[in-house]
Amino acid sequence: MLEIGAGTGIDSLYFKENGIEVTSVDLSSEMVGYCKERGLQAYVMDFYDLDFADSTFDAVYALNCLLHVPKNEIDDVLLGIKRIIKPDALFYMGLYGGKDSEGIWDNDWCDPKRFFASYSDNSIRAVVGKHFKKISFNTIPLQDGQPYFQALTLQK
Repeated sequence: MLEIGAGTGIDSLYFKENGIEVTSVDLSSEMVGYCKERGLQAYVMDFYDLDFADSTFDAVYALNCLLHVPKNEIDDVLLGIKRIIKPDALFYMGLYGGKDSEGIWDNDWCDPKRFFASYSDNSIRAVVGKHFKKISFNTIPLQDGQPYFQALTLQK
């Protein structure tokens, strides 16, 4: 399995501890350092340029990272993911959404503030449906109501 946007490696470590062979990638060398400290196979890599051979992975896990991709570029990223997974492989994509918007989020706690793209349920289904077969789509409400979490399990 490949985890894209692995951050500190918490999820990758969980997968590894449960018998899943996992490779972790993140754009931040600092985050990759944390992954390696956890004993994970990790690389600094941009999800725009996934440097793996075609059909390498049985699954891809992308939690809260693809929401930073501008909408006019998401197809390119999804095609890159599709290229590196095996036929019938699974792709989990989790993001915050519920309405269509994109731009710098004024309430972001990070400095500098980050770019976010969010999708209505129909929009995200249409975007991923061009490249993958939908296995499941679930929404999880948050305490404040908006945005809410969108969880998609897809298949090549």
